[in-house]
Amino acid sequence: AYDAIVQFIETNYMYQRRNLLIITGKGDKGTGVLKQQVPHWLENKELKIKILAIAPARAEDGGKGALYV
Repeated sequence: AYDAIVQFIETNYMYQRRNLLIITGKGDKGTGVLKQQVPHWLENKELKIKILAIAPARAEDGGKGALYV
């Protein structure tokens, strides 16, 4: 999953897409592995320089199981 996130961010950065939605899911009882790990992965220096902000998604876009990047 980490490699897929890196590829997703880098590809969209190359095409100058500025608003991305990453759906992590909530997992069982809101403690899903991707929900916990993706925010940490996005802090990687390789990705961090390509990301302006990270925010929780609105309910209609996935709510607590998604992030705007």
